[in-house]
Amino acid sequence: MLTRLSPLFDGLAACALGCVLVGSLTAKDGKNDLVDQTKRQQEVAAQKAESDIRASLVAAEKLASADPAKAIELLKSAQAKLEDTTELTEARRSVLKRVFADRIRVAEAMIDQAKQDAKEKAEKDAKDSTQRADDAERKVEEEKIKRDLATIRVLRDSGKTDEANRQADELARRYPNSPVAQASKRISDTNERIAETRRLQKEKEARTDKVIGSDITKSATPPKDDIEFPPPEQWARLTKARAKKQLTEKEQQILKTLDSSIKADFKDSRLEDVIDFLQTRTGLSIILDKAALDEANASYDTLVSANFKQGVSVRTLLRVVLGKANLTYIVKDEAITVMTPERAKATLVTKTYYLGDLVGYTDVTLGPVLTQAKMLAAGREIVEMIKGSVDPNSWRDNGGEGTIVFDPRTLSIIVKQTSEVHSILGSGYK
Repeated sequence: MLTRLSPLFDGLAACALGCVLVGSLTAKDGKNDLVDQTKRQQEVAAQKAESDIRASLVAAEKLASADPAKAIELLKSAQAKLEDTTELTEARRSVLKRVFADRIRVAEAMIDQAKQDAKEKAEKDAKDSTQRADDAERKVEEEKIKRDLATIRVLRDSGKTDEANRQADELARRYPNSPVAQASKRISDTNERIAETRRLQKEKEARTDKVIGSDITKSATPPKDDIEFPPPEQWARLTKARAKKQLTEKEQQILKTLDSSIKADFKDSRLEDVIDFLQTRTGLSIILDKAALDEANASYDTLVSANFKQGVSVRTLLRVVLGKANLTYIVKDEAITVMTPERAKATLVTKTYYLGDLVGYTDVTLGPVLTQAKMLAAGREIVEMIKGSVDPNSWRDNGGEGTIVFDPRTLSIIVKQTSEVHSILGSGYK
């Protein structure tokens, strides 16, 4: 009986063992599915969180150009959500933090630029408005000047010279920056000088007859030939009187360089650096010693500014730059020496240049009075030509220290000037 039951129990045992094994495997597979499911849910949540954050970035980027302030507000709101989210890994969150910080920085820069642009526009509008107002004011001023000039012309044409000159002076005083008004004053001054010259000429006629009595007698004697030259000894004297003093090659080069054109723009540059620049650019030897600087209460570090982008002579540029430090220069010993205006003035030299063979007239058809007048007119013309062509700014009429007068008694010009100007007058340069 037992023998027959044994196969049955064996079958039941095998079945039970199989059920146990199947149950164990089923439980293990269920746990793995739960882990995978959780992981997938976390990935989905991270993707959604990053998608929302990126959507905020895109929206802020579109808004930035139109309203950067609102874009910053949106970015900061999304940045706060990013701080609170737990779905993203720390590494991914760090990357997005940097992105948000950079976008906020760019948007803030746009705001700053917009403010700067608005400020510049306001300044430009204000400047344009001021310019328009100035233009309108200048136009009104020009109309007033035109009317006053017309009145002055009427007064002059009617012979009321004194009243015309008075109104011209008043016009120049009221409008110191008007070239037209200043020109009118210069014309009045010139007319006054001409009138004064005529008066003096009449007063000096008698004295002139005595001074050049022999010449008057000679002028009344007809020449025996077509052309009458002075005696040989007088001709030699005239030639020697006007003989040219030769400049050295170095001095000729200095004068040429001073007259050459140069372009320069200095803005708060050290005086020593400017002088070094000029020496390097022109090849001139410029002596700038400390004694001269101390005397002018200046130093090598004195700041100077000069803007000559359109070009100017080296002479003018050097005078402007040195003038900023209360200094000037003279040409001496084949070099340019910097010194104070007072010391430069003390170095002025007075010389006489004989012009007898240029202004001495002998014409029996004119008579003594007209001959004398013609000589005086020629002398004045030479004086004005020299002041207008030989370093014009160095003459007293133009703000300099040099003087020049024509002496009819000696038929000479008397010049008080720097050695530089005397060098030009004495020999010129090629």
